[in-house]
Amino acid sequence: MLNTMFSRSRGFFAAAILLTASPALAQAITHLGQDRLKPLDLTGEIGTVLVANPAVADVVPIDPRRLAVIGKRPGSTSLVVLSKAGERLLDTTVVVGQDRRWTVTVHRGGTESQLTCAPVCAAADPTTASAPTGSPSPSAAPAR
Repeated sequence: MLNTMFSRSRGFFAAAILLTASPALAQAITHLGQDRLKPLDLTGEIGTVLVANPAVADVVPIDPRRLAVIGKRPGSTSLVVLSKAGERLLDTTVVVGQDRRWTVTVHRGGTESQLTCAPVCAAADPTTASAPTGSPSPSAAPAR
């Protein structure tokens, strides 16, 4: 019984710590899609921006208190933003994933191809593309 009470009280204290955590801890992970942009509002003026792997994400200042994070390729990287006084304004992990909302996979026989459909379907990898498939080809037009 004593062990059960200790487990419950430990869970209560952990929940209390999470509820009173600073907003910086709430932004521990920032998710965005490849080739997508996410604006971030900060509590102070930006002094220094550090990106661990700039091949995964890029950062562009919008104004002295806002910046935009741009997903460049799937992966993860650390992003730290310091104020001019050296205070930590943001410390987050940026996770970039492929945006599959507009992606279609076509299976023909033993081959598979990816199409990006926004608004017209085209091959996701232009090196393997033949032609966009969102509009009829000239040979598919009805004869008059």
